[in-house]
Order: sequence, then structure tokens, then C-alpha cells
Amino acid sequence: MKFTTAQLENSLVGGHRRPPVLQVTFIRVDTISLSSSLPLPSLHPYLPWRSNRAGRRRKQEKETIYNSAFKDKDFIIVRKADFQQGISTLLFYAWKHRNSESHLYALYNYIQSLQCHTLLHTTEPSRVITPWPQPLFGTLEPPKGENNYPPRNNALPSNYYPDHARIMIFGSKEQGPSYSLQARISTALDSSEVKVLNIKTAWNLPESIRDAEKTVESHIAQACDSSLAGLAHNPFWTSLYAFLLVGPYFSLFAWKARPEEEQLLPLPPIPKVPHPGGKETKEELEELIAKREEVIRHRMERIRNTPVPEVIHYNEPVFNLTTQPYQKWYDKATLSATYLHALSLPTSAEEELARQPSWFGARDSNRFGESNRRVNIGQDIGHKFVQKMVIDDRIQNELASMNLVKDQPDPTLAGPRPPDSNDSQQSRFSETEPQIFDPDAGPHPMKTRASTQDVDDTDADLLC
Repeated sequence: MKFTTAQLENSLVGGHRRPPVLQVTFIRVDTISLSSSLPLPSLHPYLPWRSNRAGRRRKQEKETIYNSAFKDKDFIIVRKADFQQGISTLLFYAWKHRNSESHLYALYNYIQSLQCHTLLHTTEPSRVITPWPQPLFGTLEPPKGENNYPPRNNALPSNYYPDHARIMIFGSKEQGPSYSLQARISTALDSSEVKVLNIKTAWNLPESIRDAEKTVESHIAQACDSSLAGLAHNPFWTSLYAFLLVGPYFSLFAWKARPEEEQLLPLPPIPKVPHPGGKETKEELEELIAKREEVIRHRMERIRNTPVPEVIHYNEPVFNLTTQPYQKWYDKATLSATYLHALSLPTSAEEELARQPSWFGARDSNRFGESNRRVNIGQDIGHKFVQKMVIDDRIQNELASMNLVKDQPDPTLAGPRPPDSNDSQQSRFSETEPQIFDPDAGPHPMKTRASTQDVDDTDADLLC
């Protein structure tokens, strides 16, 4: 059986018209003429046979469509079974090299690349939605020959390079002859930070999710910092989602509204105070100390007002993995309903996007979204750790730099109360120790791949 190109387009791309070859007519009992000598229960053995025959016929029709499209140069198609085999292979490959972050990139880039191909902008077909490994969340120096390029603003945060992002790049006709509005060339739908889960056991056992949560806690600040830097450097971005992927688990944070511009600026530097015994007089030294404390108090006030993201999902599984005793845990891995729901959220606000029906389709948001009790518990736990790592611990660091913290902090200066021992018991697993660092020692330890120097022309291919 052969099909025309129009028939293939209807069955593979359109998504709104059901081709005749895929329609299955189910047998109705009331259409079978019954003999008075044939009792009704004796019909039961025949119905499964008829149903199986219809199922086999539909499977054969699908195979015929696939084989016809496979040989047609106008189509590049992927079967669900082939995709699931791909993620099973890459999942095992990542686990075998579970002490390497880069081996996880292959797994998640494989998923995001195919998912982006199911999205099409209806009004502007020239727009491209693509996964972007290590995109630049920052500002480039002007390329050679571009006189209208926006100058680098040193008052903005340092450049960041998250591990992945899904970016919508506008077409050349929309850009026009001038590139003066750099931020309008592309829009980030989400960003992703990928972290290793280096444990001795398989990733489908209960202890793996406990170890994953410890890693999530220690990298929440990095995910937040890189997202806020992206918003600061791109004034036309109105929202941003951030994934934190730890092995086969994910968390999703969202800034659904753009923070105020002042909240996106970096903190002012802390003035250095010379050691006593130098050329400064006692009065000058006291004045420098007072100025230092004033700057630190201002920094603490800014930290208290740090835009905290909404926690959508916290440490949820990306995959459905088997726990059967005589089956390999990574075989027949599929994407979990929670992850499919999370993957659809960054594009849900784009009304002009057409989504090809596929296995990437999100399930019922009432089951896997805000009304799910397990998700709600994870959101509460995630919010506590976001508050702790992004605000409370940094307040303590500022107090330590003022030499006001010995064993107990001054309650009048500490700002929001960090979780006490009772609060920490509400975690599903465990709580990490706060990471104290010296503000004078350099960038925050979570700020990985953040450039502290100007970017030269070699970074021109990372424009976002």
C-alpha cells in the first residue's frame, strides 16, 4: 500500500485530521445476528479474536505509513519505541560514567532536541526553538563591523553559562537591518543546570533520591543566580523557568513575573579595611569600619529582597524505571508524567506555538501539577531550601563579615529566621550544613562558569 505526500502530512504532521487508514471500527455485539440455538455466553470467545485482528490490522497500517515516510526525503521521523530505546541506552551510559557531568548532557540533549522539533511557531515560521548547550546569559563585546551593537554594561552581573537552555531565536526578517536591540534576537524559555549523582547503587533504588536531594540543596543558589543574570542582561525577557537536574531527578523553579530592575543588579562590593597599626589614624580607621558596616547592612537589605522563584517541582523522577527483580532497571525507560508536565510549562504561555501530538504531550495538570499532594509536599520542602540557600545563609555570611556572628547571630540583624532544628525535620531526607564563605575572598562558591572578565570576540558564537 502506497501513500501520497498529502496523506503522510495529514497522518504525521497535521495532528488535527485523523487519516482514514488509522481509524479502527470496533465490533458491536448488537450487529451480530444471534441464533436461538446459540447461547449468549458462547459469543465471548469470538470477541477477543475479532479485537486482536483489528489491532493487528491497525499495527500493520502504522508500519506501512512509517515505511512509506521513512523512504520519503521530505520527512525525518522517529518512532516512540526507537526514542525509548535511545533514552534507555543513554541513561545506562550516564550511570556507567556517573562521576561525570558531561555524560548526562548527551541524555538530556537527546530529549530536549527531539521535543523542540515538535514545536512550531504558527505566525512566524522563521522562528526556531532549539536546545542550546552552555548558552551565554550575559553580554558580548560588539562583533567586528557592528556599530549599533549595545555596549557592555559593567553594572550588570557577571556572565553566566548554564549547562542547557531552550531558546527561541527570532527570524532575520523580524530583526531588521539593525541589531541594536540585542535582547530581542532571542528569548530563553528555560535553563538547565545538570549535576552528577555519583552513588554506588542503581538509580532506581530509594536511596538514590535521598542522595539526589542533598545535591539539589547545595546547588539551588547556582540555578537561581544564573537565571537572575539572564533576566538582568535581557530586559525583554518577562519570565524564566530553571531546571536543576541531578542524575535522573529534576527540580523546576519559575520566575513567572520579571523582578524589579534593582533586584537584578549585583551587590555593591564590601570596602576593605586595613589592619590596625598602618598609616591610618584611629579616627580614619573607625570611619572606614563604619562605612564597611553600612555597606554590609545595605547588602543584607538587598539580600532580604532577593527575588525567590516559585517551586513547581522538587526532586522528582525524570524517568519511569522498573524495579522488577529479573529485569535491568534502565530497560524500557520512559519519561515520567511529572517531567512531561514540567517540560510543557515553559512553552505554555506561547499561544502562537503549534505542538505536534506526540508522546511529549503533557498529561492532566490537575494530576501532576498544583493539586498533586506529593508535588505540594515537594514544593513546601523546596521553598524552605530556596529561602535557606539564597537568603538565610547569605545573611549569615554578611553578619560574619561584620564580625557580629560568634556562636549565635544577632536576632535584630539576621533578617528572615533560618530553619531551626524542628523545621529541618520536615525535609523528606536530610539537611546540609550552611556554606559560609568570605565575601572578600571572591565570587560565591556556587557561581560556576561565571565570567569575571570582559568577553572577547571568541565568544561571538554564544550570543543569546
